[in-house]
Amino acid sequence: MRWLILVAPLVAACSTVELTGPAPERDAGHGGPCPSLPTVLCDATAPTENGCIGEPDASDFRRLIPVDARYPLGCRINFPDPAALPRTGECTTKAQCQCVDPTGQSGTGWKCIP
Repeated sequence: MRWLILVAPLVAACSTVELTGPAPERDAGHGGPCPSLPTVLCDATAPTENGCIGEPDASDFRRLIPVDARYPLGCRINFPDPAALPRTGECTTKAQCQCVDPTGQSGTGWKCIP
């Protein structure tokens, strides 16, 4: 009988746990919204490291990359096409930029493929 008394409060405590926080986002295949902001697929690096920053004077997607962070070589940034969902039923990428060093001598920059 003692065990029953000890177990009952534990079961009651477990049954009253409430999950908090935002609901999980749905992906495009399940009717969720397409992203509207660029998706950075890496972490920013130290300002002294070799890498790329945004190019606000560029005439393409590079102008949309933040200038307040440096991204490491190989970093990719996807630019979504939120308007594609109504047309195609899928989220698509309008462009992708990658931080590259074509010279191999700290000549880093963004190579973008529309």
